[in-house]
Amino acid sequence: MLKFTNALQMRNPTNRQSLRFGVESDKCRGKFVEIMENRNVSLLAAIAFLIVVVGTAFDLHADNPDSWFSVHVIAELGIMFLSLGLAVYLWTAWKETSNWLEITRKQLDAESEQLKSWRSRAEDSIRAFSASIDDQFLSWELTPTERQVALHILKGHSLKEIAVLFERSERTVRQHASAVYTKSGLSGRAELAGFFLGNLYITRTGKRDN
Repeated sequence: MLKFTNALQMRNPTNRQSLRFGVESDKCRGKFVEIMENRNVSLLAAIAFLIVVVGTAFDLHADNPDSWFSVHVIAELGIMFLSLGLAVYLWTAWKETSNWLEITRKQLDAESEQLKSWRSRAEDSIRAFSASIDDQFLSWELTPTERQVALHILKGHSLKEIAVLFERSERTVRQHASAVYTKSGLSGRAELAGFFLGNLYITRTGKRDN
């Protein structure tokens, strides 16, 4: 129940931003799988509560109580209506999450196509730029691991994300990052990005902003 409630929070537009442009990443796919699994659990729970409602109703009918105001009858009615309320709530949440997943999947598919299209157009430039970055890493005498860490820092990944990606401790990744900054003579992430991206510029003039 708690996991599904957390999954429903992904419908929030702010949380949705964490999924954008990440269709190809394991992290994004993992989040979608988690939400879908929790959604299925909620549906099964709703069905279970409906079974409780039906079972309780049959039990009351079979008991044929003399009074509807006895403790036993009131308790069973309470269970029945509580189960019915929970079933409706879970089914509604399941429906809303299903709709959100479908809308988000379509958005991510469209954004993925845009990303693939851009990569296709810029493939040669990206390859040349990547080779230039790697050459610079080699000139700084970075180790293979330090080169990988530096590359992921340039991609905007946090040290924690890099640690998860390489299955190493965050402390180890931080040490590699410090070695990168020491060998390059740069003070940190911002200067590392500026070293490679600082000379980029817009080559075409578009419409003036209003």
